[in-house]
Amino acid sequence: MSRDFTIGDVHDVADNVLANGWRGPAQVNRYFADCVARGVDVVGWRLSGVGDFLHHSQIENSPFDNCRWGGKPDSAGHRAMRKHDFLKLGAVSAQQHGIAFLPHLTMCDEGWFPRFKGLAPNVEAYYRSEGLEFLIQDDDYIKKPGLNSLSKWLENPETEILAKYARHIPAVEQSQRLPPEHPWSCLTRFAREHPEYAAATKGGFRMGRMLSYAYPAVRRYKMQLFREAAAHGCDGFILDYHRWSDDHDVPITDANGVAVTGYEQPAVDLFREKYGKDAYGVANNDPDWIRCRAEIGPTRFIEELRQEFPNKLLVAMVPLNDPLRTAAFADVEDWAARNLIDAVLVYCSQSWNYYDPLLFTSDYPEAVQRHGRSSPIQWTHDWLSRIGGQLPVHFYVNTRCHDETDPGAGKCRDLTERELYEQVRQQKEMGTSGAFFYQNYNAWCYRPVSQVAENSPFSAPTVAWDTSGIRLELSPADHGQLRLSVTFADDDTFLPDERILLPSTVTVIIDGSTVLHRHRGAPMARVEEVVSSTLPGTSPHRVILVAEASGHSLETAWEIPAPLEQPKGPI
Repeated sequence: MSRDFTIGDVHDVADNVLANGWRGPAQVNRYFADCVARGVDVVGWRLSGVGDFLHHSQIENSPFDNCRWGGKPDSAGHRAMRKHDFLKLGAVSAQQHGIAFLPHLTMCDEGWFPRFKGLAPNVEAYYRSEGLEFLIQDDDYIKKPGLNSLSKWLENPETEILAKYARHIPAVEQSQRLPPEHPWSCLTRFAREHPEYAAATKGGFRMGRMLSYAYPAVRRYKMQLFREAAAHGCDGFILDYHRWSDDHDVPITDANGVAVTGYEQPAVDLFREKYGKDAYGVANNDPDWIRCRAEIGPTRFIEELRQEFPNKLLVAMVPLNDPLRTAAFADVEDWAARNLIDAVLVYCSQSWNYYDPLLFTSDYPEAVQRHGRSSPIQWTHDWLSRIGGQLPVHFYVNTRCHDETDPGAGKCRDLTERELYEQVRQQKEMGTSGAFFYQNYNAWCYRPVSQVAENSPFSAPTVAWDTSGIRLELSPADHGQLRLSVTFADDDTFLPDERILLPSTVTVIIDGSTVLHRHRGAPMARVEEVVSSTLPGTSPHRVILVAEASGHSLETAWEIPAPLEQPKGPI
């Protein structure tokens, strides 16, 4: 690379195939060609998640064995993933386009299941035994419309078996084997076959979705997965320590912020041998006990991984809090000091909490004072302090924020290009070495990041607003009113990776009177509303449309005939 600031892009293979029409080499090649055009240097290729492996694995579940990723098993996306190994396609295309290719593997994620109050007696027993009563909650965790409670899951044929299965998984007693394999089981093959290797708590419960690296058999299994991922050629790996090592589907962190897992026999034995202490006789947050749990498992695996792949990049994707205290027990600071990893990537979803835009402007100090540590800049600063300049620190770009025009309503909008530029500029000035996007489909987002990477001043793009696809329709509504709709992009024609200007502000003026003014903050592909105008008389009426988007403005006009007795449009 000719610059010293990396631009990365991490994509979920399954989402691209199922939601974005990837069917084979053509779409993969187009993606990498787009990456070149956007200045992307590194691509993370997410292969594993919630029990599925999204390539043609000989070790683990084939794509959609678990039916986790949505859609019907016979859908075009499922057929495409069975036909093509998208790991191989990505590796080949990345090499052809000169882009570094990093398979992305989750380190603490063997499956998925919802949590509900009253699923089974052993669930509540587990929470109470670990002092986690505050985690027992109502059965409204699933927010999908029509499926917002366990009873609804049981009524739905597609989710009935998952709901029944979920009764047994969240906390499995040490002597209890996991339920039989089922398409909805959402667990890795290894976790189903070896429940004895699941992470254990002080009370003797096993966490079905998380394996313990304290067991040599688990480390050997994980190493096989990395060897398989590297077989088609890669430049390194992204090691995901965020999913799901903390308070997610199955909360496993105590009141002190320390994971209640790690009580496997190899760890208990090492603690007694090395420190002369009984793991069951010290507090869960005992510093020596935390360090011991890290040493016996995750650290040993990283040492073995570095020995296996001495010339591959190992990028640790870390959560915002300290991963040493989560169920990952990832001692990243120790790994950095011993050169066991090559870089740190601070996880921050592109829409995480929809940050205050002040965090990316000259008013940053005011925003930090208002939000405390709830800022991506502060989180990155913390990691820069921890690593102490020993390793490059990268961060995920945040692309959305709260809609400040409607505070408290929970609405959000895209950051403007200038806000993106300011965000990345400040992160770079603090000492970060790169900016990564996660599952981003907006091509325009890369421009301001490239300007920062190339040490160029911010400049807004020159974009002509194509009005040929805009439709305005008027029709009579009840009580003498009008139904007004303005369409800027149809759902069936809109391509998320093309630069299409969608307005955040729309104003419609009829015969000199404003009948509609809409500002939503977020881009709008379509505006529809009943307005209080009747268009009286027989003379033609003049309609003016004013729209604004990302610093660009549009004004266009139409004349419509009168009287308006039947629906007219498009105009």
